[in-house]
Amino acid sequence: DCTVQPGYFCSGSPSMCVASVCGDGTRAPDEECDDGDLDSADGCSSSCTVENGWVCPPAAACQPRCGDAILAGAEECEASTNGGALPTGCVNCKVSAGFDCGVGGTTCVATVCG
Repeated sequence: DCTVQPGYFCSGSPSMCVASVCGDGTRAPDEECDDGDLDSADGCSSSCTVENGWVCPPAAACQPRCGDAILAGAEECEASTNGGALPTGCVNCKVSAGFDCGVGGTTCVATVCG
């Protein structure tokens, strides 16, 4: 009887087993993400779990989740925490020309008259 040891994953037939190492850039079955480093605040934490406000699709870099009320990554503005839509002046979580969305990014105001 063969059993997979903790910290390893196996695939193929005959199977090939390798160690699951967080931060090596290979997403193992026991990892939600693996972006090739052990840095946090980039979508994939130092323990290879997806951070709040991010989505990490298989075989792609983690991206901020626009519209979830969490200002993350390169987002400049976001929906309010009360479940609202993106504020006027915020398109795809980027501030539109002629608007200022302040530090929190949930309330935008026009910076020009008219």
